[in-house]
Amino acid sequence: MHRTSSTLLKAALLKAALVSLAPLVLVACATPGYKKADSAADTTRGADQAAMALLGSAQNAQTYLASLQQGELKPIFARFEKEVDAFDGNRKSLRTSIADLRKGTNGYIDELQKTGEAITSADLTAKVHARIANISKQLSDIDGYASGVDSAADEVAGELADLRNFLRADLSMRAVEGSAASRSELDASVTRLGAAIDALKRELAEVQAALASGS
Repeated sequence: MHRTSSTLLKAALLKAALVSLAPLVLVACATPGYKKADSAADTTRGADQAAMALLGSAQNAQTYLASLQQGELKPIFARFEKEVDAFDGNRKSLRTSIADLRKGTNGYIDELQKTGEAITSADLTAKVHARIANISKQLSDIDGYASGVDSAADEVAGELADLRNFLRADLSMRAVEGSAASRSELDASVTRLGAAIDALKRELAEVQAALASGS
């Protein structure tokens, strides 16, 4: 009987200890909203880098196409093909980066909404809602600029594929000279892609500044 009472006492003490620790565990596990904002801000850097890599591979492909006119067709064409493959890979990376940005930013917006519900001050609640509206608009703008980059990249990808297939079938100076008009069209498309990426990068910088804590 004494042993049973002792066991029950120990169980009661353990339960009380766990209950007293529960608030501490909750506090320790809670992630401050600004850290979620910082995490979302970090995704803008990834998107920026992916956009620059996309443009870089397009410009490198341009350079190798121009170099074909100087001879040594096979080694230069092999480098051109590597850049075409890199361009296709970088398009996927950019789309993934934008998706990560959207996910992280929406996660922070959800956190802001919870914050707004927990605050009793009408003034502070209004400021939280204003921040939600601002970040939501910027995220929508990001989607618009990313769509513009994607559209321009589609043009470049199609023209690179055409030139690749054409020269694969006839890797000669005759074919290189015959592709001049298509190469000019590619140059114009890469210029448009560069402009679209510049616009996206400016918006990414604005979103990063809006999200990052300490700014």
